[in-house]
Amino acid sequence: MSARAETLQLRLELLKVRAELERAELRAALAEVRRATAGARRAASIASRIGEAVVAGGGGLAPLLGTVAGH
Repeated sequence: MSARAETLQLRLELLKVRAELERAELRAALAEVRRATAGARRAASIASRIGEAVVAGGGGLAPLLGTVAGH
């Protein structure tokens, strides 16, 4: 293998290692964001389900909403 080919091979290996490190850092950051926003995501999910129930006609939700609204 020529010196140039060996240099290119080593550079390719270095790029692969850097890419793997960046992917690992990205996975760690994403996991941290998910942990930090878990409560907000749960609240948004609950609000979405309540909104869907209201749009679907409310059913048993109407008396509860009337009580909360003071009617």
